[in-house]
Amino acid sequence: PIQAWFSHHVPEFGADSPHNFQIVLNGLLTPLSCFNTEPVAQPIPIPYPPRDPLIQYEYTITPPPEFSLNDLLLQTLTELKGSIYNGSFDTPYERIPIALGTLTVRELTTAVYLNESTSVPSY
Repeated sequence: PIQAWFSHHVPEFGADSPHNFQIVLNGLLTPLSCFNTEPVAQPIPIPYPPRDPLIQYEYTITPPPEFSLNDLLLQTLTELKGSIYNGSFDTPYERIPIALGTLTVRELTTAVYLNESTSVPSY
């Protein structure tokens, strides 16, 4: 498993819902086995320090069904299963599926609406 800080909806498209909302959480990303190709879950092939000085790519997890951000904020939804990709919809290269996994929310630290106000700090 990989314990890390994860960001939901990085503020790149701040004017369009639900991209006008950002969540930062501490979570545990655990690999799942693919029942028809591997009997035991394999480690998720994400490079991280100290072997690699910087992650040069964007990794995403995409849960198959739609889910409620309200349930995530209220912490009634604490686990998301989905496909893990090297890449996202806005990377210059094609998304490459690399694993199946479960993202378990351990701590929800930041949940903010993004706006263009000069009086509110930008995240």
